[in-house]
Amino acid sequence: MKKRLLSAILCALLLLGMMPAVTPAANMAANGIWITVNRTEATVGDLLFWTLNVSPANGDYQTRIKVYTAGMLVYNGNFTSGLQHSYTPRIPGPTYAVAVVYDKKDGVEISKRSIVTTVAPLPAPGIVSVSGINATSLRITWNPVAGIDGYRIYYSTTPTGVYLYAGKTVGTSFAKTYLVAGTRYFFKVIGYNLHAGKIYDVTRMSAYKTGVPMGVATIGTIKASGKGRITLTWARSAGASGFEIYRSATATGAYAKIYTTTALSYTDTNLVKGRYYYYKILPYRRIYTTNYFGPLSAYRYMKAL
Repeated sequence: MKKRLLSAILCALLLLGMMPAVTPAANMAANGIWITVNRTEATVGDLLFWTLNVSPANGDYQTRIKVYTAGMLVYNGNFTSGLQHSYTPRIPGPTYAVAVVYDKKDGVEISKRSIVTTVAPLPAPGIVSVSGINATSLRITWNPVAGIDGYRIYYSTTPTGVYLYAGKTVGTSFAKTYLVAGTRYFFKVIGYNLHAGKIYDVTRMSAYKTGVPMGVATIGTIKASGKGRITLTWARSAGASGFEIYRSATATGAYAKIYTTTALSYTDTNLVKGRYYYYKILPYRRIYTTNYFGPLSAYRYMKAL
């Protein structure tokens, strides 16, 4: 009986307009915000912007966004009076924004999550060369990728094996040391960005490129060994299986390959009397059907008899 009486009283109060009215802010539910994003597919470095619509439109609001990538908060914006917010993703992964609206009149905050934008990694750096420095070191160089913080380098002794971390750099070349002379190494490079003190890969991994460390070839002796003849000798280079001999008419001119040998000496013949000849030696290591080259020697010269 008491319950029926209380229900009747409440109904009467509602009809008479005596119940407290619900304030606009309190009546403002999450479906009072609409948030749209300019793209659902993007790449690291592409500008994303989110547009908000708030109902009722004549309120006095402040808005901001929080951006999440792969479930991690990557951007926590400040409140502004605008309804459009932007962010440039620096990390790949599913990315969305949470729009936060603050009603200044009533001090109430509500929020709404956007749909997800798939942010893809940037293209891989392209390795240009792996060149010999000495018997235990190789230098890797690659093309730059715009808008990233640095690169990480990995190496392996097999193309499909486990790639070990070699180091990182903000430049586009890296010297890997403590290698074994004559051994073939495979290198890969990936770009990264820093966020909150941590490194995140933001490019695809490069294709591998190979190199073999070798000792520098040094011409030990050079002498005119007869009419129109000059003989060179050199020490064996660590890791090398053969040598290419190059000759030029000047110290700084173009050097042309004149001979290939596995020996440690070479005699150049049919030379012009009184003319100076300049020589360099290039060591190589043949693995299967490929020649890998080491550092080019300094030049030595001699006058032909």
